[in-house]
Amino acid sequence: MFATLKAEAELISETEEQVKEGDGKKQAPTVSVTQQEALSVPLPTSPAADKAKDMPTTPRTPAMQCFHNTLSLVEAEVIELRENKLQEEDTVQKLKEEMKQFREESRASIAKFESRMDKLSQTNDDLRDHLSTTRKELEQRERYIDTLNQQLVNMSSASREHVHQPGTTQAEPETSMASTTQPDDTAPAYQSAPAQVRIPVSQSAPPRQSPTTAILIDSNGKFLVQERLFPRHQVYKFWCPTTDSAMQLLSQTRIDTPDNIIIHTGTNDLHAKGENVSGAVRRVAERAQAMFPTTNIVVSTLLPRKDFPGQLIDKINQQITVDCASLLNVRTAHHPTLTCEHLYDNVHLDQDSVRTFAKDLKDATLGRDPH
Repeated sequence: MFATLKAEAELISETEEQVKEGDGKKQAPTVSVTQQEALSVPLPTSPAADKAKDMPTTPRTPAMQCFHNTLSLVEAEVIELRENKLQEEDTVQKLKEEMKQFREESRASIAKFESRMDKLSQTNDDLRDHLSTTRKELEQRERYIDTLNQQLVNMSSASREHVHQPGTTQAEPETSMASTTQPDDTAPAYQSAPAQVRIPVSQSAPPRQSPTTAILIDSNGKFLVQERLFPRHQVYKFWCPTTDSAMQLLSQTRIDTPDNIIIHTGTNDLHAKGENVSGAVRRVAERAQAMFPTTNIVVSTLLPRKDFPGQLIDKINQQITVDCASLLNVRTAHHPTLTCEHLYDNVHLDQDSVRTFAKDLKDATLGRDPH
């Protein structure tokens, strides 16, 4: 637009210059007049006035008119652009204010949302704690019921054996291998005193009809069915949550020498004793060997836990294997295929994995190759 105006202005300037040059080149015509005619012509009042009177008047050319029209249009467009710019600035200012308000509202909403999330997280933690407590109580009750059922089975088996053995009396045996009835360290309020499982001792020592196997095991033996584990053995299962309880149980034993003793304990001692668990398990094996030097003793390695480092458990199991290898008639039962994925909580095997656990114990007891 401005380039066009400039070209038109230059064209108009050239036209005006040409007009002036044409006027300058014109010569006054030679006129022959008489004296009378010359006297009749009025004289100019002044040279300047005559000169101004004789100068030709330059008319407005079409190019000049077009230039003025174009300039008017440009001025109108400039005014319109200025008004549009002012309107745009107002719109931008309104958008900024709306954006600021939206940002403040968003921050307030996010703060409320975070507060609600914190409350939900706290509620979730409380529910988890309550669920964990309830689960522990249920496990305690299940272990207690399992122990009572085991006592009932042992007492029934002992009664039948006592009745069928010749030369026995109805007198109560002197003592027996005691089994702690409570599956936790603290006995429930409704239990007045710990019960004992009594294995009768024959006075005439008749020939034993079937092998005898004693199993000292922690709560992972809950789903272990001893009748299926050794169907041809006389099996007794005793609950030993820690190595200390196993030592106490072995100290109270006054029964005929069993053919096999299976010991699986020490897992619950990990947090309290750490790497010293291997030494505690070795002392249990030494106590069993001292009391039953001709018995086949099987010491089970520790099972994995989710709440204890697996590398440390492997290190303890290696030391248990080394210690048991130096003891006479002591074997080690390993569980290489059982991992934390086989636990239904942090420490206990699920019911399906107990079959693998039982097979490992049986293979070690019978001296079979697990592969």
